Amino acid sequence: MSVQAMTWAWSQTVVTDPLAVSVLLAYANFASEDGEDCFPSTDMIVRMTKICERTVRKKVDALVAAGVMELGDQEIVRVKVKRADRRPVNYRLRMDIETPDDLPANADLNGVHPVRKNPSRGASQVATGCISGKNGVHLRSERGAPGAPKPIYNHQIKPSGNPNPLNPPLASEATSMTFREQDDDGKIRTVSLDLPSWLPAEAWGGYLQTRKAKKAPRTVRAIQGVLRKLEAFRTAGHDVEAILDTSTERGWTGVFEPKGALPASATPKRQSFGRSLEQHFASPEFDGR
Repeated sequence: MSVQAMTWAWSQTVVTDPLAVSVLLAYANFASEDGEDCFPSTDMIVRMTKICERTVRKKVDALVAAGVMELGDQEIVRVKVKRADRRPVNYRLRMDIETPDDLPANADLNGVHPVRKNPSRGASQVATGCISGKNGVHLRSERGAPGAPKPIYNHQIKPSGNPNPLNPPLASEATSMTFREQDDDGKIRTVSLDLPSWLPAEAWGGYLQTRKAKKAPRTVRAIQGVLRKLEAFRTAGHDVEAILDTSTERGWTGVFEPKGALPASATPKRQSFGRSLEQHFASPEFDGR
């Protein structure tokens, strides 16, 4: 990281668009003291600025058109990056340009200055993602940004009297599970699986979170197999909640029968027929036969 390049990027008054400034600062982070050898990958700039790739590329083109960035020696990249398909573009920062008066006559400032459409009170509307409002700046996503992927399955949550979308109910409160699976014809079908009433909700929710973290199979067949095992353990007299908690604590994706004797309440009582052998031999009536 070059302190000189970062200081120039902060102090220059040519680029005032917030997104363009973020991109310029990210590139300055990789430049040398004189602004040379600046060739980070676009993915790196996206991770640093939290701006989508399309906008990053547009702002780089705008910075080059404005004259504050220009193409550098690409031979340096060829030497340092062997694979041709992974070579980024080498740029040079024009650290000699600090004010708009230093720009050449053919400089294009479109894209590096914010376009103010509403000079009224509140945040100024900027064409790069901000809208005006009395409560400050409201961000909106870039057009064409990818949407969030659909979940593999979700839980049908019990209706709440005052639902809060920012704090949804826990998965442990679910009474059934819904799966999205693909059949043999390639069509997506929705399958609902009711949970048994004896299943401890909180322990089951923690166990599902462990399976999700371990990327265990999320299919109807897999969950049904777990429920069948738990029902067999319950019939044998084991504590289902303790079994689920053990799997969650130890990071297991399966459920297993506890080792050792069953609880006292589940151990069958033997019926006593008469006296024990010790009592028989110790009795006065015993004559050695």
